[in-house]
Amino acid sequence: TEIQAAHLNRVLLTVNNGLTALYRQFNLKTKIKEITFTEGVRAYNVDEDKDVIEITEITDLYGTRIPVREAIHLDESCMLGKFYVRKMSLTNLIFGEDVLGNGAFIKYRCKHPKLEPVDENTDLSLIELELPDAYLDALVYYAAHKLTTARDPQAVMNRSPFHVGNNYKALYEGELAKMMVEGNDI
Repeated sequence: TEIQAAHLNRVLLTVNNGLTALYRQFNLKTKIKEITFTEGVRAYNVDEDKDVIEITEITDLYGTRIPVREAIHLDESCMLGKFYVRKMSLTNLIFGEDVLGNGAFIKYRCKHPKLEPVDENTDLSLIELELPDAYLDALVYYAAHKLTTARDPQAVMNRSPFHVGNNYKALYEGELAKMMVEGNDI
Protein backbone atom coordinates (compact mmCIF):
# COMPACT_ATOMS: atom_id res chain seq x y z
CA THR A 1 0.00 0.00 0.00
CA GLU A 2 1.31 3.43 -0.97
CA ILE A 3 1.43 6.14 1.70
CA GLN A 4 -0.37 9.30 0.63
CA ALA A 5 1.90 12.35 0.52
CA ALA A 6 -0.28 14.19 3.06
CA HIS A 7 0.36 11.43 5.62
CA LEU A 8 4.09 10.84 5.12
CA ASN A 9 5.33 12.85 8.08
CA ARG A 10 2.64 11.43 10.40
CA VAL A 11 3.82 7.94 9.46
CA LEU A 12 7.48 8.92 9.97
CA LEU A 13 6.67 10.41 13.38
CA THR A 14 4.88 7.20 14.34
CA VAL A 15 7.82 5.09 13.15
CA ASN A 16 10.22 7.32 15.14
CA ASN A 17 8.06 6.81 18.24
CA GLY A 18 8.02 3.05 17.63
CA LEU A 19 11.80 2.97 17.26
CA THR A 20 12.14 4.94 20.49
CA ALA A 21 9.89 2.44 22.30
CA LEU A 22 11.91 -0.52 21.01
CA TYR A 23 15.30 1.08 21.77
CA ARG A 24 14.15 1.83 25.33
CA GLN A 25 12.78 -1.70 25.81
CA PHE A 26 15.72 -3.59 24.30
CA ASN A 27 19.47 -3.07 24.20
CA LEU A 28 19.67 -2.46 20.46
CA LYS A 29 22.69 -0.19 20.24
CA THR A 30 25.60 0.54 22.56
CA LYS A 31 28.56 2.85 22.38
CA ILE A 32 31.69 3.32 24.44
CA LYS A 33 32.91 6.83 25.05
CA GLU A 34 36.32 7.67 26.45
CA ILE A 35 36.56 10.59 28.86
CA THR A 36 39.95 12.19 29.32
CA PHE A 37 40.27 13.69 32.77
CA THR A 38 41.34 17.29 33.22
CA GLU A 39 43.32 18.01 36.36
CA GLY A 40 41.14 19.44 39.10
CA VAL A 41 37.90 18.59 37.25
CA ARG A 42 35.79 15.73 38.58
CA ALA A 43 32.40 16.52 36.94
CA TYR A 44 31.73 15.48 33.35
CA ASN A 45 28.75 15.34 31.00
CA VAL A 46 28.95 12.34 28.68
CA ASP A 47 26.18 13.20 26.23
CA GLU A 48 27.44 15.67 23.64
CA ASP A 49 25.59 13.66 20.95
CA LYS A 50 22.30 13.66 22.91
CA ASP A 51 21.90 9.93 22.32
CA VAL A 52 22.24 8.35 25.79
CA ILE A 53 19.36 6.17 27.00
CA GLU A 54 21.20 4.59 29.93
CA ILE A 55 24.78 4.31 31.17
CA THR A 56 25.43 0.61 31.68
CA GLU A 57 29.05 0.45 32.81
CA ILE A 58 31.99 2.68 33.71
CA THR A 59 35.57 1.44 33.84
CA ASP A 60 38.89 3.14 34.37
CA LEU A 61 41.43 3.03 31.56
CA TYR A 62 42.83 -0.21 33.01
CA GLY A 63 39.47 -1.99 32.69
CA THR A 64 38.53 -1.93 36.38
CA ARG A 65 34.81 -1.38 36.89
CA ILE A 66 34.01 1.74 38.85
CA PRO A 67 31.02 1.53 41.22
CA VAL A 68 28.25 3.95 40.24
CA ARG A 69 26.09 5.57 42.89
CA GLU A 70 22.88 7.45 42.17
CA ALA A 71 22.95 10.96 43.63
CA ILE A 72 19.68 10.46 45.53
CA HIS A 73 21.10 7.39 47.31
CA LEU A 74 24.39 9.02 48.07
CA ASP A 75 25.82 9.24 51.51
CA GLU A 76 29.58 9.69 51.71
CA SER A 77 29.70 7.03 54.45
CA CYS A 78 28.48 4.39 51.97
CA MET A 79 31.34 4.98 49.52
CA LEU A 80 34.10 2.46 49.07
CA GLY A 81 36.86 4.91 49.82
CA LYS A 82 36.88 7.48 47.04
CA PHE A 83 36.81 5.02 44.14
CA TYR A 84 33.34 5.64 42.72
CA VAL A 85 31.29 7.65 40.25
CA ARG A 86 28.38 9.73 41.47
CA LYS A 87 25.61 9.84 38.87
CA MET A 88 23.97 13.24 39.28
CA SER A 89 21.60 12.78 36.35
CA LEU A 90 21.31 10.53 33.31
CA THR A 91 24.55 11.89 31.81
CA ASN A 92 26.23 14.05 34.47
CA LEU A 93 28.89 12.20 36.43
CA ILE A 94 31.24 13.15 39.26
CA PHE A 95 34.29 10.92 39.63
CA GLY A 96 35.70 10.13 43.05
CA GLU A 97 39.19 11.27 43.98
CA ASP A 98 40.68 7.77 43.89
CA VAL A 99 39.68 6.91 40.31
CA LEU A 100 43.10 6.23 38.80
CA GLY A 101 44.51 7.17 35.46
CA ASN A 102 43.83 9.92 33.01
CA GLY A 103 40.29 8.96 32.08
CA ALA A 104 37.50 6.43 31.96
CA PHE A 105 35.38 4.46 29.52
CA ILE A 106 31.61 4.95 29.62
CA LYS A 107 29.48 2.21 28.05
CA TYR A 108 25.93 3.25 27.30
CA ARG A 109 22.75 2.30 25.46
CA CYS A 110 21.99 4.70 22.59
CA LYS A 111 18.95 6.19 20.94
CA HIS A 112 18.11 5.36 17.35
CA PRO A 113 18.99 7.71 14.49
CA LYS A 114 15.93 9.92 14.08
CA LEU A 115 14.02 9.83 10.81
CA GLU A 116 13.73 13.37 9.47
CA PRO A 117 10.57 14.87 7.92
CA VAL A 118 10.23 14.42 4.16
CA ASP A 119 8.28 15.94 1.29
CA GLU A 120 6.21 14.24 -1.41
CA ASN A 121 9.24 14.06 -3.75
CA THR A 122 11.29 11.94 -1.34
CA ASP A 123 12.11 8.43 -2.47
CA LEU A 124 11.01 6.44 0.59
CA SER A 125 13.03 3.43 -0.52
CA LEU A 126 16.18 5.39 0.40
CA ILE A 127 15.18 5.73 4.06
CA GLU A 128 17.04 3.20 6.17
CA LEU A 129 16.05 2.03 9.62
CA GLU A 130 18.74 1.06 12.07
CA LEU A 131 16.83 -1.91 13.44
CA PRO A 132 17.59 -5.64 13.37
CA ASP A 133 15.16 -7.70 11.29
CA ALA A 134 13.90 -9.54 14.39
CA TYR A 135 12.26 -6.29 15.56
CA LEU A 136 10.55 -5.25 12.32
CA ASP A 137 7.26 -7.03 13.03
CA ALA A 138 6.98 -5.28 16.38
CA LEU A 139 7.64 -1.92 14.72
CA VAL A 140 5.00 -2.55 12.06
CA TYR A 141 2.42 -3.56 14.69
CA TYR A 142 3.29 -0.49 16.79
CA ALA A 143 2.79 1.82 13.81
CA ALA A 144 -0.41 0.06 12.73
CA HIS A 145 -1.82 0.38 16.26
CA LYS A 146 -0.98 4.09 16.53
CA LEU A 147 -2.15 4.95 13.01
CA THR A 148 -5.46 3.06 13.21
CA THR A 149 -6.48 4.14 16.70
CA ALA A 150 -8.61 7.27 16.41
CA ARG A 151 -7.33 10.46 18.00
CA ASP A 152 -10.85 11.73 18.64
CA PRO A 153 -12.07 10.45 22.07
CA GLN A 154 -15.71 10.59 20.88
CA ALA A 155 -14.90 8.31 17.94
CA VAL A 156 -13.22 5.81 20.27
CA MET A 157 -16.23 5.80 22.63
CA ASN A 158 -18.61 5.02 19.75
CA ARG A 159 -16.59 2.01 18.63
CA SER A 160 -16.45 -1.48 19.95
CA PRO A 161 -13.55 -1.99 22.36
CA PHE A 162 -12.29 -4.59 19.90
CA HIS A 163 -11.55 -2.22 17.02
CA VAL A 164 -8.60 -2.92 14.73
CA GLY A 165 -6.20 -0.61 16.62
CA ASN A 166 -6.48 -2.82 19.70
CA ASN A 167 -5.80 -5.91 17.57
CA TYR A 168 -2.52 -4.38 16.40
CA LYS A 169 -1.66 -3.36 19.95
CA ALA A 170 -2.12 -6.96 21.08
CA LEU A 171 0.09 -8.17 18.22
CA TYR A 172 2.75 -5.59 19.19
CA GLU A 173 2.69 -6.64 22.84
CA GLY A 174 2.85 -10.29 21.77
CA GLU A 175 5.97 -9.56 19.70
CA LEU A 176 7.59 -7.80 22.66
CA ALA A 177 6.85 -10.75 24.93
CA LYS A 178 8.21 -13.21 22.36
CA MET A 179 11.43 -11.21 21.93
CA MET A 180 11.94 -10.92 25.68
CA VAL A 181 11.55 -14.69 26.07
CA GLU A 182 13.94 -15.32 23.17
CA GLY A 183 16.43 -12.81 24.61
CA ASN A 184 16.77 -10.81 21.43
CA ASP A 185 18.90 -8.04 22.91
CA ILE A 186 21.84 -7.25 20.65
